Order: sequence, then C-alpha cells, then structure tokens
Amino acid sequence: PLGGNRKGEVRTLFNMLAVWLFTGLWHGAGFNFLMWGGYYFILLACERLFAKKIPKRIPSLIKHAYSLFLILIGWVFFALPSVGEIAAYLGKMFSFSAPYGNELYQVIRNIPFLAVMLLASTPYPKSAFYKLTKGRKGLSFAVSLSSIFAFTVCVANLVGSSYNPFLYFRF
Repeated sequence: PLGGNRKGEVRTLFNMLAVWLFTGLWHGAGFNFLMWGGYYFILLACERLFAKKIPKRIPSLIKHAYSLFLILIGWVFFALPSVGEIAAYLGKMFSFSAPYGNELYQVIRNIPFLAVMLLASTPYPKSAFYKLTKGRKGLSFAVSLSSIFAFTVCVANLVGSSYNPFLYFRF
C-alpha cells in the first residue's frame, strides 16, 4: 500500500522507515524497540544508497563478519529497555579495556563452546559428514545422535548458567 520501491528513491526510503519503525513497535511499546527499528532502517538505507560503490570482490568472510557485527549491535537495542542501559552496554562493548571478574571467567569458561561453534559455522562439518556417511546408514544415525547430545548439552549449559528467560516472555 505504501508503493514499495516503485515511486522513486525518496519514497522508497520513507517506506523503509515506516516499515522498520512499525516493526519495532510490533515487538513492543518501548523506546528501545523504536531505536531498534530506526537502527535497522539506517543500516538498510546506507546499504541501499552506498553499497553500489562497494566493490563486489570483497571476500564473503568479511561480508559475513560485517553483517554479524552490526546485528550484534542491533540486539543491544532490542534487549535493553532504557537508553541509559543501551549506552552503558555499548560503551562497555567498545571500551577496549581488559575484561575482569565475572566477565573474564565467562569468556574463559566458554572458550570450548566458542571454538566448537566457530568450527560448526564453517562448511567443513557438512562436507566431513557427507564423506563419513556415504553409504553407511549406521554412521548417519550416530552423527544424528551426537547432534542431539550436543544440543542437549548446550541447553543444559544455558539453563544451568543463570536465569535467562526467553526474550518474548517479558511481554
């Protein structure tokens, strides 16, 4: 109904702004959700206006890292209810000071999980799975069973770590 992208660049940007602000409001009535929607509007508008000038030869690893970095910042707006908390959290994320106390403990404690997840996010496990299970149904079952086990361990770790409610339970 807004015209999509058929009525010129300015109208397209206005439509994007409306969609993202309403998407923020749909998630909740807090100011942080409006900021979250505005943040994604700014990202997408900048990408729409300036991405044409970025060379296509940038490696996909850098593109993925750039996307994940910006999405990580977006979660801060989404998860924290006040502007003060958002500013403090972002300040701490980019303070470049050494982690201390509980933060350092959490980083060290999760290094094995981070290493496994880093490896799992590459194409290597999938290719290894296909090489290992080619024509072997029993091995395929064992790999599936180990995946269920790994999932169970991750859920148990999450539940046992602290009180960590699902984000939408607040509403």
